Amino acid sequence: MATKTKKHKYIRWFWRIPLAILATVEFLAVIHIIPYQPQFTSLGLLFTSAAVWIFLELAQSFLERRHASIRARWVILIAVTSVYLDAFGDFFFLYARIPHYDAFLHFFASISATVLVWHLLEVGVSKRYSRRFLLTFTVCLVITFGTVYEISEYIEDFFTGSHRLGDGFDTANDLLLDSLGALMIVVLWWFKKKFKK
Repeated sequence: MATKTKKHKYIRWFWRIPLAILATVEFLAVIHIIPYQPQFTSLGLLFTSAAVWIFLELAQSFLERRHASIRARWVILIAVTSVYLDAFGDFFFLYARIPHYDAFLHFFASISATVLVWHLLEVGVSKRYSRRFLLTFTVCLVITFGTVYEISEYIEDFFTGSHRLGDGFDTANDLLLDSLGALMIVVLWWFKKKFKK
C-alpha cells in the first residue's frame, strides 16, 4: 500500500504547478510588476488562490494518509480548474464579455466543491454516518462556502471599491446557483444508486 501511495504522489504536482504559476502571476499583478490588471482586483484573486491552495494541500495530505483511491485524488484537479476559470474571467474580462459567465462559474465551482467535499467525507467518516446525512452535510457545507465567498467579495468591495459583489440580485443569483450545483450532484448520485439496485 505504501508503494502504491508513493507511486501516485506525482498527482499533486498536476495541480500544484498550475496553481503556483497562477498565484505568481497574481502576486506580480498585485505589486504591479506586470502591467496587465484584472477586471476587479488582483489581491482578491491572490487571496482566493491562497485559500484554495491551503485547503487542497490539507485535502491531498488527508487522502494520502487514508490511502484513498487514485480517482479521489484526481478530483482535486476540478477545484483547481474552477480557480483558473475565475482568474481567466477576471484577467481577460470574460465576466463582462461573455453573458452569464459568472453564473456558469458559480454553478461549476459548486459542483467541483461538492464532488471534492463528498470524496473527503466518504474517505474519512463514511463508516460512522449514513450516506444521507453525509450528502446533506456536503450540500450545507458547499452552500456555506458560497456564502463565505460572497462575504469576501463584500469585504473586497468595501476596502477597494471594486464592485465585485454586484447588486443584490447578482448576489442572490450566485447563491442560488451555488445551491443548485450542489443539489444537482446529490440528485445524480441518488438516481445512480437507485437504478444500480
